[in-house]
Amino acid sequence: MIYLGGVFACMNVLKYLRIREFYGIVAVKMLLFPLAYYLVLKLLPLDPNIHLTIALLAAMPAMSSIVMMAQVSGSEGDYAMGGILVTTVCSIATIPLACLLMQMMG
Repeated sequence: MIYLGGVFACMNVLKYLRIREFYGIVAVKMLLFPLAYYLVLKLLPLDPNIHLTIALLAAMPAMSSIVMMAQVSGSEGDYAMGGILVTTVCSIATIPLACLLMQMMG
């Protein structure tokens, strides 16, 4: 969290918020996948609260280690950081929305 805060403070946030590709990542990674994962988890004989909790973990923002791996491999570390920024900002809305949708699915 300290690493992310320091990097976010030193980057052009608006530049990355304007990249449309990141919103596709948000839709798939933070909404579609967790909902599909929730449906698969419902097949297991577990408490419904455990199904919801595990599926919500899949709806969390991208990990900061992605940036470090991208930089070490010589890839676009800044682009990866932009993805983390957008998923983190969007998580304010997508996590509650995913939770609501999962609860509506029963």
